Amino acid sequence: MLDADAVAVLFGSKTLGVMSWIIPIFVACSTFGSLNGSIFASSRLYYVAARKGQLPEAISYVNTSWMTPIVSVVFQMIVSLFCLISSDIHELINYATFFETMFIGLTVASLLYMRRKFPNLERPMKVSLFFPIAYLVFCLFLLCMTLYEGAKSSLIGIAICLCGLPVYAVGIAWKNKPAAYFRASRRFYIFLQKLFVCVPEEKASLD
Repeated sequence: MLDADAVAVLFGSKTLGVMSWIIPIFVACSTFGSLNGSIFASSRLYYVAARKGQLPEAISYVNTSWMTPIVSVVFQMIVSLFCLISSDIHELINYATFFETMFIGLTVASLLYMRRKFPNLERPMKVSLFFPIAYLVFCLFLLCMTLYEGAKSSLIGIAICLCGLPVYAVGIAWKNKPAAYFRASRRFYIFLQKLFVCVPEEKASLD
């Protein structure tokens, strides 16, 4: 079992006999369901980040027929294709596991910070601090184990994340960009609107 490349398939062949073929089908269905949920969730993260000004404005555009952030979905597809440059699936899993766990841990840590910094802030749901602290400890354990088992892959994952800093600095943080930049980006945004039949989200008035 430890030497098997596909544990579920080996388990099915040993226990289910002629019905072992159902294991790959169920694995495929499970993978499809997980991927579907990941596409829904991750694309909405890009969409919200763009709405908050943390990503280019075009990523927050919504399709006029389906009411979905289609540009965000396409952006996620491009990022996913970029990740496929690596020919080693195990290395890719190590990259993704490390920085995904790192950002989840940072998110949980920010919740603990908000609880301490703004204790009287209205919260729709409030749980015991035991759960986020326990989850944060688990994330730290995973990060330490990943660093220990594959330091090279982990450091490459950190380098990939840091590559976003100059892009953020130039594209978002730098406010006094040349007028030519704004003209070019506006033309590109209009092109995306025509290509994907999408428009910026309407901002509701707070008055």
